Amino acid sequence: MSLTTALLYMQTLAAGIAGIQEAPAYPPESFNQFPIVVSFVTAGELVQESSGFGFALDTICTEIHGVRAVLPKDVAAMLSYGDLFFAKIIADPTLGGNVSTIEGNPTRAFGHMTWGAPPTGQITLGWRFEVRVKTLLTGV
Repeated sequence: MSLTTALLYMQTLAAGIAGIQEAPAYPPESFNQFPIVVSFVTAGELVQESSGFGFALDTICTEIHGVRAVLPKDVAAMLSYGDLFFAKIIADPTLGGNVSTIEGNPTRAFGHMTWGAPPTGQITLGWRFEVRVKTLLTGV
């Protein structure tokens, strides 16, 4: 059970959705194929319950980026990924046994996105999911 394997598992879940072109193990510098999925950690908290035992509460962010060229066409192409990925997350609350559980309700947002630092960042359209997960820790 680890945060690293949970991140990789999120990529595997997304890669299993028909139409996803790329779901690399680690986020790339820039995107070449669309839709592409990236997962990373945005926040975390370590909680020590007793000597040698505790847990981590981390927020995993998974983004599904699509092309942003012709808005009506691109929105239509990207909308279904929101429900498909959301269904995979809620069907597997331990993320393949990589976390203890999903804490609270996952969130999602759809719209304008960017990848990379301005002014050269890529403008995309897509979904952003945030999932707070609990992972047990030993030797804390």
